[in-house]
Amino acid sequence: MMASETDQRGKEPPEGFAVMREADLDPEQGRATHWLYRGAIGPRRFIRPGYSSREQACRGAWVVYRMALTVDERYQRQLKQRRLREVWRTRAWVDAPGVQDEYVIRLDTWDHMEAQLLAQIIEDAGSIRRAAIAIDLPRSTLGARVNRHCERGTWPDGD
Repeated sequence: MMASETDQRGKEPPEGFAVMREADLDPEQGRATHWLYRGAIGPRRFIRPGYSSREQACRGAWVVYRMALTVDERYQRQLKQRRLREVWRTRAWVDAPGVQDEYVIRLDTWDHMEAQLLAQIIEDAGSIRRAAIAIDLPRSTLGARVNRHCERGTWPDGD
């Protein structure tokens, strides 16, 4: 029997969960006056004894059910985002074949050296977006660094 969202008030447990007396699960140690729920969501198993009524055990099962689904959905979104980032990183190297493994810059102040290096990478990559992916920086961070160098006057003139 499948429980619906309207059964959350304690009439029926969620799908994949069962509510029973403790004595039904463990006749020797379980108490006939106490209830428990047990169930599974994916690979995770849940069991919790000690409820004084069937309705309380059903409500407890619904709380765990909703929490487990939320955690599982969040985990799935994180996995999907991680996979997308990996795809973009690999595409950046395909789209930016001019990006080198090593760069040579002139010894100067730290700001000037950073600006020279970023300018060379962006030029080789063809865009700030591809350069940001190639050096594993958020595009907004790379753009902010370029703007900061332009404001300070440390950005190379393109000689």
